[in-house]
Amino acid sequence: MKYKERDELVADLRELANVIEQYGHRLPLELPYFPLAITERFYEDDEGKPSPKEQLKKAARILPGKVEKDMEHSDYEIKWKAKNGRCEIVFETSKENVCVKKVVGVEKVQKWESKPVEGEFTEREIVEWECTDSLLK
Repeated sequence: MKYKERDELVADLRELANVIEQYGHRLPLELPYFPLAITERFYEDDEGKPSPKEQLKKAARILPGKVEKDMEHSDYEIKWKAKNGRCEIVFETSKENVCVKKVVGVEKVQKWESKPVEGEFTEREIVEWECTDSLLK
């Protein structure tokens, strides 16, 4: 992030905080279901940029305090959360950019075409992800 972009973002976040602080008790606002997040996604084919794995490592080294890893879904994410958990910074990429996919089996599952297709099944790979290089501090 360039200094000018950083300064503009910081100013806008301060302005948002001031509005919430001054008017939040009177506004019809509920706490967001999900934390307010700034998310940056890294792609393998970003020309001129380091690999997604290297960018995640850099972010994990720079972020203060505890950084969490989340691989629950199809992405590999590292997250920094503010003290109260209402705001976070997320860096993400596809698991394929960081880990090795291991097919450990195949299972039959109900076929779907907007709804289950009675009596028809398809095969789905059972996958485990091997992530040998820790990206966290």
